[in-house]
Amino acid sequence: MPTANREYKTSYECAQEMVQLYAPLTLGCVRLPSYTQPEITLKLASTCDPDFAALMKSVCAQLDLTDQAQFSDEECRLFCYHRMHGLDKLYRKGLTGYDLLLSPMYRQERFILLVYSLLTLLGEKILARLGYDQYDTWCPWHDFRCDVDGSGRGFTLHCASLAQHVTSDGQLFYYSPNKPTVTIRGKRRIVAFSHHAIQRIAERTVLHPRSYADLGDIFAYVNHCQYFEPARLYPDQDAFSFYDVCAATHFSAEYARHILPTLAPDTNYAYRVGYCPVREDGGFWLAKTVLVPGHAKTPEYGLVRRASFDIGIKEQMLARCREHSYQRTCTTQDFSLLRWFHTHGVPQVITYTTPLFDNISLTNPQLKLVTASRGGTRLVYNKRWGTSLLYTPGAEESWLRDQAKPEEAPAA
Repeated sequence: MPTANREYKTSYECAQEMVQLYAPLTLGCVRLPSYTQPEITLKLASTCDPDFAALMKSVCAQLDLTDQAQFSDEECRLFCYHRMHGLDKLYRKGLTGYDLLLSPMYRQERFILLVYSLLTLLGEKILARLGYDQYDTWCPWHDFRCDVDGSGRGFTLHCASLAQHVTSDGQLFYYSPNKPTVTIRGKRRIVAFSHHAIQRIAERTVLHPRSYADLGDIFAYVNHCQYFEPARLYPDQDAFSFYDVCAATHFSAEYARHILPTLAPDTNYAYRVGYCPVREDGGFWLAKTVLVPGHAKTPEYGLVRRASFDIGIKEQMLARCREHSYQRTCTTQDFSLLRWFHTHGVPQVITYTTPLFDNISLTNPQLKLVTASRGGTRLVYNKRWGTSLLYTPGAEESWLRDQAKPEEAPAA
């Protein structure tokens, strides 16, 4: 287990730091054109709701780089420079002679961090124009994802919607157009989520559900997750459990570092996100809500109820179960309760060899928490639809000191 907590920042905080780093570097260049908007092209998934697509087109048209209520002077200058010169030149603006002496891996990841931060910044600006009322109407059953276009000077906005299933009693459920399945009691059915269950994903499994990064994660749990594990909840409730990847420079990696006694090289790890009690409807298993590990009726809660403790300890453990949340774990970085669950028979971190999400390749280097050979200093990036917590080194020199050392694994 790590002896000291790492410092984490949100994706948007990293994006703001990127602005402060790169925007001043554009001051000495030739006068920039008076662009009023980033160049954005919409790309619609085949299942995207036409009304949502029209809304996003309208929102993008409202972006105004010259409106200081939307963009600061530094943000405006950064987007204008990017549109005129492209990503490569913007990236090279930020390199020092010292950076050129570092490994290719360092420079590649620094470039990806620039891209990721720029996309996060644009995503937040679009959300701000969308507004809370429209967000509550459309999200997170619909989603948009920012990407760079082929020219390196513009952006592509990918818009997607969840498929819908109306039950025999008239209730609306949502599912991925890819139709992932889970087998429970020998019955293989498509996984679908109720409106309430998706709201619970937003409330219980991410840090800032109204942020661009976390909106992507909420949507991805339903639209891109393809591994669901059968489970039983108290007293005899059909359910499934789902997981998320542990990524090297994301807070999710702390689950593996704190809960497991050792980490193996070139191994993929995932942490348990929660459980969904289900009911059957035709060809679907319908998720009714989301319970995080430790909540009443979960296997972890039952484990505590059955265990023998000294007087007063069980009550304290049950209280901790009731208070446990993803947000609390992020704030305290206290994994002791989850580690107790794991070591007493309910795994909280697993390894996997087939993709958990259809949009994350197993070859993504961020999935390897320990590499057999470290190729140089590591920086921050994550190529998911969005992740809300990124590890930011306190100083670049600390990375340089650490690059020749083996990865530290948590103690038991």
